[in-house]
Amino acid sequence: MTLTALPYYLRKFYKKQDKLIEALQSTVSLLGDDDESAADRNQAARRQQRFNNALIKVTFFLNLTLLICKMTASILSHSLSVISSLMDSAVDLASGFTLWIAAHQMQKSLPYSYPTGRKRLEPVAVIILAVIMASLSVQIMVEAVQTIYNMAVNDQGPPVMDNLTIGLVSITIIVKIILFLVCWKFGRGESVAALKNDQLNDCLSNSVALIFSTLSARIGNAPYLKYFDPVGALIIGIYIIYSWWKMGAENTRNLTGHSADPVFLQRITFICVNHHPLIERLDTVRAFHLGNNYMVEVDIVLPHDMDLHKAHDIGESLQQKLESLEEVERAFVHLDYEYTHHPHSEHKVS
Repeated sequence: MTLTALPYYLRKFYKKQDKLIEALQSTVSLLGDDDESAADRNQAARRQQRFNNALIKVTFFLNLTLLICKMTASILSHSLSVISSLMDSAVDLASGFTLWIAAHQMQKSLPYSYPTGRKRLEPVAVIILAVIMASLSVQIMVEAVQTIYNMAVNDQGPPVMDNLTIGLVSITIIVKIILFLVCWKFGRGESVAALKNDQLNDCLSNSVALIFSTLSARIGNAPYLKYFDPVGALIIGIYIIYSWWKMGAENTRNLTGHSADPVFLQRITFICVNHHPLIERLDTVRAFHLGNNYMVEVDIVLPHDMDLHKAHDIGESLQQKLESLEEVERAFVHLDYEYTHHPHSEHKVS
């Protein structure tokens, strides 16, 4: 029987199992890693961070150039859809600058002021951008409603879309598509995810602006087509609010310590169980968000008569192995010799 012949809920279950198997297979290679392999992973992470920073800078300067192009198109057309897209690009420029500053600050090492680093600046920057973009979109929607009223009551005419204006907006769409593909293919991390989301928003908003404003301006015979321009602005505003609300909500959840997904917890459990033959059992496995990455806590049970230095070496090597995972920011390994107590008896529970 093929997978497509199975009921939907069974197909969904097997796809989840495939995802878990792939995650555990990647973990198996980690179990046999030596110090050199861990150093290679750290070097790859640093290369990725440098690429992300370069991508943010390039996107910032391209957004600056495209902003000038779109400003010219807005002046020529007087189209509300194009103007709303211009306002979106202006905030894109501010968002790129904000992410640039956040990435620069994250690179600064201040071990006494920020002992665990400043990676949580990344989700904070994304939340700030989400609030700014939502506020801007509300303003765009209010302006669109006012324009619809003026068209209906005061007989306001449609925008003017000449070939130069259409060409400028089309160039903007092409550049944004290229930037989106680069972010999607090569970028990693929440800053680049926000950047990718920005480019997708721009592609859609510029496409809607181009189609609706052109229909409103070029087809003047149908009386109701002139409303396409402000309606396009409304669609752009609603989409931007929804898109940035999703991203802001996700980053807010991560900053407030949301638990890791079950697949990641199973990966952590798999690593701990297979780390050393003297580990008798696992008492507790926890992983929760500390920003975009995870804080991991595990309690392992060792023989009660084991020497301290052996127990220490097992715990420390497990901690280093867990922290070598890309998703883990900090790992704490607690050593124990019995497992009958309740886990909450060892830690403060809020």
